[in-house]
Amino acid sequence: MNSNCSLQRCEQFEKAYNQLLFQFKQLQRSLFGRHSERYEDPDDPQGLLFESAEARDDGSVEENEADNGKDQSDVVSIATHKRHKKTKKSFAGHLPRKEVVIPVSEQDKTCACGCQKNLVDYERHERLNDIPPVYEVIVELREKVACPKGCAGQIVIAPKPKHILAKGKFIESVLAHLIVSKLDNRQSFYHLEKQFGTRAGFNGTLHCDADPFFELLFEQTAANLNYCNAHARRKFEPIARAAQEDGLAKRAMLFYKKLYRVERKTKENQLTEKQRHDLRQEEPRSIMTAFKCWLDEHYPQVLPNPRWVRQ
Repeated sequence: MNSNCSLQRCEQFEKAYNQLLFQFKQLQRSLFGRHSERYEDPDDPQGLLFESAEARDDGSVEENEADNGKDQSDVVSIATHKRHKKTKKSFAGHLPRKEVVIPVSEQDKTCACGCQKNLVDYERHERLNDIPPVYEVIVELREKVACPKGCAGQIVIAPKPKHILAKGKFIESVLAHLIVSKLDNRQSFYHLEKQFGTRAGFNGTLHCDADPFFELLFEQTAANLNYCNAHARRKFEPIARAAQEDGLAKRAMLFYKKLYRVERKTKENQLTEKQRHDLRQEEPRSIMTAFKCWLDEHYPQVLPNPRWVRQ
């Protein structure tokens, strides 16, 4: 009884194995094999190479003989194809153009004979530029006039401008943008909301390091940049630790010790926000003023582009 059960289980396992092996081979063929329906003998795969070549040769000979036997009057000559040179496509004519003149260097303007070269033409090349929309808030100030003598009932206020949405918080240009974006460009209100949020200009105070990137980023905005002294201190600290003798980096670290001493005082005395602000406007201001004078004094004495100046 047990032997029969074992044989049945072995047969089941063998059948399952064969099915999995067949599926695996089919998967291999679909991924890495040729997508041809022609059967190839696995015992003689090279035979089909010569057989197909002979078949092609025989077929080509028969076709040539058949073509030669046909009436030449049925043959139509086709002109040779000429490939046209690709032309540069310019941008649409209604787009505004902004010309940027790239001058030749002064050295190249002088000819080998000594004469000054004259401008004869421009090498023109167009590139597409994208100017994203800028959202601004229009503050309507309606004039209110009154009689200087204080006459009753003589106060007059300028009438409200007429808008499509009288109580709306946006004007017609924003409404037109929403309609075109929603109906024509098929944009969802969720994406439009993100656009309004990301394109609004930043106006406030930004705490950052002195990387030139931030100056370029906010030079056209009303953002106030507050530079971080912790980042500036990192430029002096490794040099001061590596120096065996007294140097400029160690002297610079003394100024930062004074600044941190003031911050420690605010924590120990548990000052309020206003008290911390007032304290920082007094002591740290004098420390940073003295630090700036010290830097201006020693800057001409250091080597060109040292690490603590360059960074």
